[in-house]
Amino acid sequence: MNLINVITAKLRHLFVILLFVFTAILPAQAALSENYQYDTWTSRDGLPHNSINAITQTEDGYLWFATWEGIARFNGKEFKVFTRGSASGLIDSGVRALYADNDGSLFAGGSRGDFWLTSNRGIWRITKQEANAVADGLQSEINFIHYGELDGMPTA
Repeated sequence: MNLINVITAKLRHLFVILLFVFTAILPAQAALSENYQYDTWTSRDGLPHNSINAITQTEDGYLWFATWEGIARFNGKEFKVFTRGSASGLIDSGVRALYADNDGSLFAGGSRGDFWLTSNRGIWRITKQEANAVADGLQSEINFIHYGELDGMPTA
């Protein structure tokens, strides 16, 4: 009986501490959230797919979304979608990873292992096989495919 009383007292003590913590944190969290605006975007708003695999922001302010149906660039008002085809150079719409560096380049990793680099001079595609051949010492440089202004890519 003594052990039960000790456990009950400790549980009451823990409950009071948790109650205090939650009543102190929740109002502060609510006050913080009032300083931010929340938006939700779906395919109805222009995203190519509702599942987002990665998000990044480039130095020019664009938000980039990697989805199973392509890459979407958001300018704050609308989406520009890049899906597979000759205009984008994507051989597959599934994009799993995005990374923006400080030079303004956007790197994208395809779901089939391809790697993409964009800049104001176009898009370069590097296949998984090319990257593996260089890594394995079978060749000394990567042969990439470039898509530029002549392929319909916009210029800066």
